[in-house]
Amino acid sequence: MDEASADFNFIIARRTPENPGSGVVFVTPIRGDREVKAANTLGFSLTRSVDAVCFEADNKPGATAKLTGLIADAGINIRGLSVAVIGTRFVAYIGFDSTNDAETAISIFQDAGAEVI
Repeated sequence: MDEASADFNFIIARRTPENPGSGVVFVTPIRGDREVKAANTLGFSLTRSVDAVCFEADNKPGATAKLTGLIADAGINIRGLSVAVIGTRFVAYIGFDSTNDAETAISIFQDAGAEVI
């Protein structure tokens, strides 16, 4: 992805136990035609089945529980969650089943004072 000047914010990889010797890698963001072409050349497949939201906020006890609780209260299911603390802040990526769920979550996060990235 060097030749496409891609600058990834997040990479997660895991093996697939149901298919020994294989795994899955999630990379974000991939933007623009150059990055998409480079990703395809390297064997990556773009997915439209996961809508993800990245946000960050002050790292305080219970902060992630509060934000995920707000999502649950809105009746939205979380498909995937990854959170990391960096200094006094935390950054989280949450995957949703639909664009509508992701857009609703964005509004919830912004109302709660989280910075959507």
